[in-house]
Amino acid sequence: MLNIVKKFSTKAEFVYQTLLDAIVDNKLTPGTRLIVKGIASQLSVSDIPVREALKMLESSGLIETKSYVGAVVTKPSPEWIEEVFV
Repeated sequence: MLNIVKKFSTKAEFVYQTLLDAIVDNKLTPGTRLIVKGIASQLSVSDIPVREALKMLESSGLIETKSYVGAVVTKPSPEWIEEVFV
């Protein structure tokens, strides 16, 4: 499901970029739950870099953390889309 990207200085950066690419490529669509253990297993990392990457994605507005659900991919705002393509 997730394409593995290589050559990053930290595991959190690696996970962040992998998830970001999946969101931008619409492999992870809005509403998709992001389960820490599943992502960690798929990318062969521990839970900690996944949690750090999810915090970075949340700060950029690409995911949100919902009570009793966890991390979920959000619908990108028009401003964010414009920024990516400029």
